[in-house]
Amino acid sequence: MSRKPRVLGPSGFYHVTLRGIDGLKILEGQREKLYFLKVLQRMGKEGEYSIHAYCLMNNHAHLLLKTGNIPLAKSMKRITVSFVYYYNKLHNRSGPLLNDRYHSVVIKDEVQLLVCARYIHNNPIKAGIVDKPEAYPWSSYRYYLGLDSISPIPITTQEILNLFHPRTDHAIADLKAFTEIEDKPITVQDCVEEILRQEHVSQEEIKKLPRQRRDSIIRKILAQSGARAKDISNLLGLSTTVIYKARRSGGKK
Repeated sequence: MSRKPRVLGPSGFYHVTLRGIDGLKILEGQREKLYFLKVLQRMGKEGEYSIHAYCLMNNHAHLLLKTGNIPLAKSMKRITVSFVYYYNKLHNRSGPLLNDRYHSVVIKDEVQLLVCARYIHNNPIKAGIVDKPEAYPWSSYRYYLGLDSISPIPITTQEILNLFHPRTDHAIADLKAFTEIEDKPITVQDCVEEILRQEHVSQEEIKKLPRQRRDSIIRKILAQSGARAKDISNLLGLSTTVIYKARRSGGKK
Protein backbone atom coordinates (compact mmCIF):
# COMPACT_ATOMS: atom_id res chain seq x y z
CA MET A 1 0.00 0.00 0.00
CA SER A 2 1.46 3.34 -1.03
CA ARG A 3 1.97 6.06 1.56
CA LYS A 4 -0.09 9.24 1.57
CA PRO A 5 1.73 12.33 0.32
CA ARG A 6 2.63 14.80 3.05
CA VAL A 7 0.72 18.05 3.47
CA LEU A 8 2.99 20.99 2.76
CA GLY A 9 2.55 24.08 4.92
CA PRO A 10 2.52 27.54 3.29
CA SER A 11 4.25 28.99 6.40
CA GLY A 12 7.17 26.59 5.95
CA PHE A 13 7.08 25.70 9.67
CA TYR A 14 6.87 22.08 10.81
CA HIS A 15 6.95 20.18 14.08
CA VAL A 16 9.01 17.08 13.28
CA THR A 17 9.35 14.04 15.53
CA LEU A 18 11.74 11.10 15.11
CA ARG A 19 11.39 8.01 17.33
CA GLY A 20 13.48 4.90 17.86
CA ILE A 21 11.92 1.67 16.65
CA ASP A 22 10.06 -0.23 19.39
CA GLY A 23 11.05 2.43 21.92
CA LEU A 24 14.78 1.97 21.27
CA LYS A 25 16.80 4.66 23.07
CA ILE A 26 18.54 6.00 19.99
CA LEU A 27 19.67 9.19 21.76
CA GLU A 28 20.42 7.83 25.22
CA GLY A 29 24.13 8.60 25.23
CA GLN A 30 26.01 11.87 24.83
CA ARG A 31 27.81 10.62 21.71
CA GLU A 32 24.51 9.95 19.95
CA LYS A 33 23.04 13.29 20.92
CA LEU A 34 26.15 15.22 19.86
CA TYR A 35 26.31 13.47 16.50
CA PHE A 36 22.62 14.10 15.85
CA LEU A 37 23.16 17.81 16.55
CA LYS A 38 26.21 17.75 14.29
CA VAL A 39 24.08 16.42 11.44
CA LEU A 40 21.46 19.12 12.04
CA GLN A 41 24.13 21.81 12.04
CA ARG A 42 25.83 20.61 8.87
CA MET A 43 22.66 20.47 6.80
CA GLY A 44 21.26 23.65 8.28
CA LYS A 45 24.34 25.52 7.10
CA GLU A 46 23.53 24.44 3.57
CA GLY A 47 20.30 26.43 3.69
CA GLU A 48 17.98 23.45 3.87
CA TYR A 49 16.13 24.74 6.91
CA SER A 50 16.34 26.90 10.03
CA ILE A 51 15.85 25.39 13.49
CA HIS A 52 13.60 27.38 15.84
CA ALA A 53 13.38 24.89 18.73
CA TYR A 54 14.54 21.39 19.54
CA CYS A 55 14.63 18.83 22.32
CA LEU A 56 16.54 15.55 22.32
CA MET A 57 15.06 12.86 24.56
CA ASN A 58 16.46 9.34 25.02
CA ASN A 59 14.20 7.59 22.53
CA HIS A 60 13.01 10.46 20.34
CA ALA A 61 13.73 13.99 19.12
CA HIS A 62 11.52 17.02 18.55
CA LEU A 63 12.35 19.70 15.99
CA LEU A 64 10.55 22.94 15.17
CA LEU A 65 11.97 23.98 11.83
CA LYS A 66 11.28 26.18 8.85
CA THR A 67 12.11 24.84 5.44
CA GLY A 68 14.52 26.66 3.16
CA ASN A 69 15.59 25.88 -0.39
CA ILE A 70 15.03 22.11 -0.16
CA PRO A 71 11.76 20.22 0.54
CA LEU A 72 11.32 18.85 4.06
CA ALA A 73 11.20 15.23 2.91
CA LYS A 74 14.61 15.47 1.25
CA SER A 75 16.20 17.15 4.27
CA MET A 76 14.78 14.58 6.68
CA LYS A 77 15.97 11.73 4.51
CA ARG A 78 19.51 13.10 4.58
CA ILE A 79 19.34 13.56 8.37
CA THR A 80 17.99 10.10 9.09
CA VAL A 81 20.28 8.25 6.66
CA SER A 82 23.34 9.91 8.15
CA PHE A 83 22.30 9.28 11.76
CA VAL A 84 21.17 5.68 11.20
CA TYR A 85 24.49 4.84 9.52
CA TYR A 86 26.42 6.37 12.43
CA TYR A 87 24.31 4.69 15.14
CA ASN A 88 24.40 1.23 13.57
CA LYS A 89 28.16 1.41 13.09
CA LEU A 90 28.69 2.69 16.65
CA HIS A 91 26.60 -0.10 18.17
CA ASN A 92 27.61 -2.83 15.71
CA ARG A 93 24.04 -3.42 14.58
CA SER A 94 22.10 -3.43 11.33
CA GLY A 95 18.54 -2.96 10.18
CA PRO A 96 15.89 -0.29 10.80
CA LEU A 97 16.52 2.19 13.60
CA LEU A 98 13.58 4.60 13.46
CA ASN A 99 9.90 3.92 14.05
CA ASP A 100 8.81 4.15 10.40
CA ARG A 101 9.53 7.50 8.78
CA TYR A 102 9.56 10.82 10.64
CA HIS A 103 6.29 12.39 11.77
CA SER A 104 5.56 15.99 10.81
CA VAL A 105 2.80 18.48 11.65
CA VAL A 106 2.24 21.64 9.64
CA ILE A 107 2.36 24.82 11.72
CA LYS A 108 -0.46 26.96 10.39
CA ASP A 109 -0.34 30.16 12.45
CA GLU A 110 1.42 32.08 15.21
CA VAL A 111 -0.68 30.52 17.97
CA GLN A 112 0.28 27.01 16.92
CA LEU A 113 3.92 28.09 16.59
CA LEU A 114 4.07 29.30 20.20
CA VAL A 115 2.22 26.28 21.58
CA CYS A 116 4.51 23.94 19.65
CA ALA A 117 7.68 25.58 21.02
CA ARG A 118 6.25 25.35 24.54
CA TYR A 119 5.38 21.68 24.08
CA ILE A 120 8.88 20.87 22.83
CA HIS A 121 10.64 22.70 25.65
CA ASN A 122 8.42 21.07 28.30
CA ASN A 123 9.09 17.50 27.14
CA PRO A 124 11.72 16.80 29.83
CA ILE A 125 9.27 17.89 32.54
CA LYS A 126 6.53 15.60 31.23
CA ALA A 127 9.05 12.74 31.24
CA GLY A 128 9.93 13.46 34.88
CA ILE A 129 13.60 14.18 34.10
CA VAL A 130 13.74 17.76 35.45
CA ASP A 131 11.48 20.12 37.39
CA LYS A 132 12.05 23.14 35.14
CA PRO A 133 12.73 23.24 31.38
CA GLU A 134 15.87 25.37 31.79
CA ALA A 135 17.46 22.53 33.82
CA TYR A 136 17.56 20.26 30.77
CA PRO A 137 20.77 20.64 28.71
CA TRP A 138 19.60 18.99 25.48
CA SER A 139 17.04 21.51 24.28
CA SER A 140 17.04 25.04 22.85
CA TYR A 141 15.27 26.53 25.87
CA ARG A 142 18.39 27.60 27.80
CA TYR A 143 19.64 29.42 24.70
CA TYR A 144 16.32 31.25 24.38
CA LEU A 145 16.63 32.46 27.97
CA GLY A 146 20.24 33.53 27.51
CA LEU A 147 21.51 31.00 30.08
CA ASP A 148 23.74 29.47 27.40
CA SER A 149 25.53 32.04 25.27
CA ILE A 150 26.40 29.49 22.59
CA SER A 151 24.08 26.89 21.09
CA PRO A 152 25.45 23.57 19.76
CA ILE A 153 23.50 24.26 16.56
CA PRO A 154 22.36 27.56 15.01
CA ILE A 155 18.98 28.46 16.51
CA THR A 156 16.71 31.13 15.06
CA THR A 157 15.03 32.74 18.08
CA GLN A 158 13.84 36.10 16.82
CA GLU A 159 10.67 35.00 15.04
CA ILE A 160 9.25 33.46 18.21
CA LEU A 161 10.54 36.15 20.57
CA ASN A 162 9.06 38.89 18.38
CA LEU A 163 5.62 37.38 18.92
CA PHE A 164 5.93 38.24 22.61
CA HIS A 165 7.52 41.70 22.61
CA PRO A 166 9.74 43.87 20.36
CA ARG A 167 12.27 44.27 23.19
CA THR A 168 14.36 41.13 23.70
CA ASP A 169 14.50 41.31 27.50
CA HIS A 170 10.71 41.67 27.76
CA ALA A 171 10.19 38.94 25.16
CA ILE A 172 12.39 36.50 27.10
CA ALA A 173 10.49 37.20 30.32
CA ASP A 174 7.16 36.66 28.56
CA LEU A 175 8.43 33.49 26.87
CA LYS A 176 9.54 32.10 30.23
CA ALA A 177 6.17 32.84 31.83
CA PHE A 178 4.36 31.36 28.84
CA THR A 179 6.46 28.18 28.76
CA GLU A 180 6.30 27.49 32.47
CA ILE A 181 2.58 28.20 32.80
CA GLU A 182 1.65 24.97 31.01
CA ASP A 183 1.52 22.78 34.11
CA LYS A 184 0.26 25.44 36.51
CA PRO A 185 -3.42 25.76 37.44
CA ILE A 186 -4.61 29.09 36.10
CA THR A 187 -8.00 30.35 35.01
CA VAL A 188 -8.68 31.87 31.62
CA GLN A 189 -9.58 35.12 33.36
CA ASP A 190 -6.21 35.16 35.16
CA CYS A 191 -4.41 34.55 31.88
CA VAL A 192 -6.28 37.32 30.06
CA GLU A 193 -5.65 39.80 32.87
CA GLU A 194 -1.94 38.98 32.99
CA ILE A 195 -1.47 39.39 29.23
CA LEU A 196 -3.39 42.67 29.19
CA ARG A 197 -1.20 43.87 32.05
CA GLN A 198 1.94 42.95 30.08
CA GLU A 199 0.56 44.81 27.06
CA HIS A 200 -0.48 47.84 29.18
CA VAL A 201 -4.04 47.59 27.88
CA SER A 202 -7.32 47.40 29.81
CA GLN A 203 -10.25 45.20 28.80
CA GLU A 204 -12.16 48.33 27.80
CA GLU A 205 -9.31 49.70 25.68
CA ILE A 206 -8.71 46.57 23.59
CA LYS A 207 -11.84 47.26 21.53
CA LYS A 208 -10.42 50.64 20.47
CA LEU A 209 -6.94 49.41 19.45
CA PRO A 210 -5.78 49.33 15.81
CA ARG A 211 -6.74 45.99 14.31
CA GLN A 212 -3.20 44.69 13.91
CA ARG A 213 -2.30 45.32 17.55
CA ARG A 214 -5.64 44.03 18.81
CA ASP A 215 -5.29 40.82 16.78
CA SER A 216 -1.74 40.29 18.03
CA ILE A 217 -2.95 40.45 21.65
CA ILE A 218 -5.87 38.11 20.91
CA ARG A 219 -3.51 35.53 19.36
CA LYS A 220 -1.28 35.75 22.41
CA ILE A 221 -4.28 35.15 24.69
CA LEU A 222 -5.43 32.18 22.60
CA ALA A 223 -1.97 30.63 22.67
CA GLN A 224 -1.31 31.09 26.37
CA SER A 225 -4.76 30.31 27.72
CA GLY A 226 -5.70 27.42 25.44
CA ALA A 227 -9.29 28.67 25.79
CA ARG A 228 -12.05 28.50 23.22
CA ALA A 229 -12.79 31.49 21.03
CA LYS A 230 -16.21 31.77 22.68
CA ASP A 231 -14.65 32.11 26.16
CA ILE A 232 -12.21 34.80 24.99
CA SER A 233 -15.07 36.56 23.22
CA ASN A 234 -17.11 36.73 26.44
CA LEU A 235 -14.18 37.96 28.53
CA LEU A 236 -13.08 40.68 26.10
CA GLY A 237 -16.54 41.72 24.95
CA LEU A 238 -15.65 41.01 21.32
CA SER A 239 -17.54 38.90 18.82
CA THR A 240 -16.37 35.36 18.10
CA THR A 241 -15.94 36.45 14.48
CA VAL A 242 -13.30 38.98 15.57
CA ILE A 243 -11.51 36.27 17.59
CA TYR A 244 -11.51 33.80 14.68
CA LYS A 245 -10.29 36.44 12.23
CA ALA A 246 -7.48 37.41 14.60
CA ARG A 247 -6.32 33.81 14.81
CA ARG A 248 -6.39 33.33 11.05
CA SER A 249 -4.50 36.56 10.46
CA GLY A 250 -1.51 35.07 12.29
CA GLY A 251 -0.90 32.67 9.42
CA LYS A 252 -0.69 35.41 6.80
CA LYS A 253 2.83 36.47 5.81
